[in-house]
Amino acid sequence: EIQEFWSHSWHMVPWKKILCLLMLKNGIAAGVLGTLAALLGGGLAFLGVLPLARPAVMGVSMWSQVFGTLTFFPTLFWWRNKERVFLDCCCIDQRSAHKKVMALKSMAGILKGSQ
Repeated sequence: EIQEFWSHSWHMVPWKKILCLLMLKNGIAAGVLGTLAALLGGGLAFLGVLPLARPAVMGVSMWSQVFGTLTFFPTLFWWRNKERVFLDCCCIDQRSAHKKVMALKSMAGILKGSQ
């Protein structure tokens, strides 16, 4: 069962659409995990487990930034969202006019099967 139906727009630059979808679908997970990792890095530096390579700026260790950043971005790009999505430009053949027409004719059934 498809949870969402996405229709693409050719009016926006593709990287902006991709970044917007990544933030929409993975942003919360990336933010939460990045924050937890930053707290871990800061805590380890505070406890003396990690060396202070430079003095802490306003009480913030560089390890907080390193741990947070190195967790946020991989989570943002590689988090596996469990929702099933129908993206029309990927699921409908864009090269064959006949297949495209057939897919558009069956769109009602696809939409009926989605939430």
